Amino acid sequence: MAAISKDPVEQAGLAAPGCLSAADAQNLPPDKRSRICELRRMLDYLLGTSGGVNLINSPAIRTVLLSLLNYIQGKTDPSGATHYDLLPPLGSLISGTNQKLCDPAALWAVLDNTLGYLDPSTAKLQLGNLLILLDDPYTQTFLANFNGTPGPKARDSFIVLVNSLAPAITTAASGPAALDQVVGLINPVISNAPQSFKDKLNMVLGVDLNTNKCPVAPVPSSHGLCEMLGVSTGIFPPLQKVVSCTASAEVRLCADPALCTSHENALIGFLYDVLSLPQAQGGLDLATVVDALYQLTTADTTGQTGRTLRLIVQGIETQDSFGNYIARDAINKLAADALTAQEGQKLIPALSVLIEKQVVVEFFNLLHDLLYTCSPPPTTH
Repeated sequence: MAAISKDPVEQAGLAAPGCLSAADAQNLPPDKRSRICELRRMLDYLLGTSGGVNLINSPAIRTVLLSLLNYIQGKTDPSGATHYDLLPPLGSLISGTNQKLCDPAALWAVLDNTLGYLDPSTAKLQLGNLLILLDDPYTQTFLANFNGTPGPKARDSFIVLVNSLAPAITTAASGPAALDQVVGLINPVISNAPQSFKDKLNMVLGVDLNTNKCPVAPVPSSHGLCEMLGVSTGIFPPLQKVVSCTASAEVRLCADPALCTSHENALIGFLYDVLSLPQAQGGLDLATVVDALYQLTTADTTGQTGRTLRLIVQGIETQDSFGNYIARDAINKLAADALTAQEGQKLIPALSVLIEKQVVVEFFNLLHDLLYTCSPPPTTH
């Protein structure tokens, strides 16, 4: 807060931070924007418009968050077993504690570049096409047959499958090259699918219909994942590093850290458990997850929320004058310290109550009031 309160004023002649209106600031160059003003404008939108309040209290977003938190607490496990042991792998993934396999900058770079790419109009197109695909009858039948009867064998098969696909991402020369490999694996499986389903899938992937691969210049982009993971977005290289990090023993929770088998991956098992459980029983439907992402990225049509979040991420990524990543290192240490089984037993239940009681909007109100009353710290000599 002290650092961002020192940003230059946006409008000369006004007392710091001298904020412009959302409309006037929309075309302001990034280096001319005050971060505290950006936070104010984001909270003005979230708290001052029906769309913003609906986003904060979105049933889809709340369902996703509570499903994940309830699983960790053991509320949706038939045996009642808790899963707080999943928190250390998440802490390792965020903090990059295994420097050989995990780059502490990678996750922030993925967030930065994804927020830069998924403006509201792009997100509406990309995620909208994915929702249309998930609503297709063939998709629903395919997913039901793929999941089969939930149980240990199906769970193990899912983990083995995902582990076997990871190298296609980590060893690929580019995002389109990785997608071309995935498309090559998918095509034989869906060879007998209705053409309407294939058309919807192609819209999501963004492949060139003449080659069934990602378009190569001078062929124009067909959007989809081919465009999102293309060279221009900068998303794929750090994404490769994040996927490589998930192969580390700390993240996979391997029984023998020196030798991880293809049957071990705690986070992938977690994903299977949540998605294979009916939503009525506390699990998640894939369409609900995508719908939550759709609302998060498209609700603010001005782009203010996404722009502000990106500025925050970029601030975390920025070095100080001595070459240190103070904010990033602090957050990474916090993740490593807080995301433990012991701390999780204190934090997760409290967080669940806040979300269930829809208290999140009160937190935003508090932050809003703070940002409109704080001033730069006194100059020291």
